[in-house]
Amino acid sequence: SFGWFLANSNAMDFAAGAGGDVTFRMVGGILELWVFCGPGPEQVTAQYQEVVGRPAMPPRWALGFHQSRYGYGSVDELEDVVASYNQARIPLDVVWSDIDYTDRARMFTVDPEHYPQQRLRALVDSLHASGRRWVPILDCGITALPGAGYEPYERGLSYDVFIKDSGGQPLVGQVWSGPTHWPDFMHPNATPYWTSLMAEMYDKLPYDGIWLDMNEPSNFCTGECELPARRSPSAAAAAAATEVGAAAAVAAAAAASGRPAGPLGIACVLQCRQPGWVYDALSNPPYRVNNGNRHAPLYGNTLPMTAVGYGGVRQYDAHNLYALAESRVTHAALRSVNPGARPFILTRSSWAGQGRYSAHWTGDNTASWDDLRRSPGGLMAASLAGMALAGADVCGFMGATNEQLCARWLAAGAFYTFARDHSDRGSPPQEPYRWPLVAEAARNALGARYSLLPYLYTAFYLAHTRGGTVARPLVWAVPGDPRVTDLSSQWLLGDALMVAPVLAPDMDTVNVYFSGPG
Repeated sequence: SFGWFLANSNAMDFAAGAGGDVTFRMVGGILELWVFCGPGPEQVTAQYQEVVGRPAMPPRWALGFHQSRYGYGSVDELEDVVASYNQARIPLDVVWSDIDYTDRARMFTVDPEHYPQQRLRALVDSLHASGRRWVPILDCGITALPGAGYEPYERGLSYDVFIKDSGGQPLVGQVWSGPTHWPDFMHPNATPYWTSLMAEMYDKLPYDGIWLDMNEPSNFCTGECELPARRSPSAAAAAAATEVGAAAAVAAAAAASGRPAGPLGIACVLQCRQPGWVYDALSNPPYRVNNGNRHAPLYGNTLPMTAVGYGGVRQYDAHNLYALAESRVTHAALRSVNPGARPFILTRSSWAGQGRYSAHWTGDNTASWDDLRRSPGGLMAASLAGMALAGADVCGFMGATNEQLCARWLAAGAFYTFARDHSDRGSPPQEPYRWPLVAEAARNALGARYSLLPYLYTAFYLAHTRGGTVARPLVWAVPGDPRVTDLSSQWLLGDALMVAPVLAPDMDTVNVYFSGPG
């Protein structure tokens, strides 16, 4: 076995030939090629991690079961979820909060009506008293609110940490909360800026980990945009006039821009200059990589490639490093804020070395048997890339799940290295206690997981101290067996366990492959 790693953050295509040859095509950067000689697959992985960093050692509680949803509309709903878990006798270690808890999707705020700070703090304290944890989301975009007294924005300007447009001004785009700037996490001021905000949040709401989302970074607009003209007499009214976060603010956003907004507030409502197709080689390089499997422009729904960070570094060269830099700064902030605790971070986007700082989930999947079948492949791919703590949204994020699908998904997801139920607000609630069959599957599968926590924790320790994987494909154990080369319906968990769940409907048994004589 051998491995290749091209340490280049520019956009690239990669192709593996049938004869073991590999082809890299990139649009810039340097040629720093690493070759790892094994001799076995696990040794190749460990050698790769010697270059990019070994997986972080997670806190033990992170190996328990997690419950999340985009759509918990109030503290009351979260309290009901915890009480229902208790009543159903289903294990639960961590409760998560999506952007629902924030004030109009502005980071480092809380919704004063549905998530008043005192009530949310009481919930967090009660979770801690019962041995549980709380993890809130932090999107990377900071709402641009001139004159509104929004401290993350004002402080970001004073630290000069926002990525600039081609004219040297803070780049403007749009996410859930409206017009947005993005911190440059490679700026030396990013760590004190981000740490100060996280420390103030921790003093009010002592979180146990941080969930980093939208950190590709995602942008609802394309190009360089302008802040809408302020038409209201007061700063507060002006800020309200430019909100576009989700359905409740669509009308206000359209009024501010004079352009229609989408039904969920994800359509761009800002005035933006599109990247030039002919004269701008950064936005449209001569070679178009297969971005998004459709040769999409590099700048689509993210920051322009002409945007400038610290030291004059363009997004053209640094785009793929954004999540890694954000995770590194967040990791340092967590160590500063709570030095007695092991940091826990979950991230959507990633780059080489991400596992040093964070766990990873595979993004917004669907509540379907197809995505259940695909999920072990995502787990193993993340593990081989050095992100040992990984998993898919159990029972599916988008769409309506059903009792059989959710029960089977829980039985499989209990043996992801990271096990979390997460769903979209447009989907029916899917906590495991909502169906008798799913509740029984959760008690059985999670009971098995919890009984294996000493084994699983040891596997993480070995990966952290020696390098290697926790979840791995069968080909890692028998690299010479052609029948396991593309097998993803089974996986190894540590050195001594194999997982082979049911991944299809109306099945009570599964065919399992055991390699060896006979």
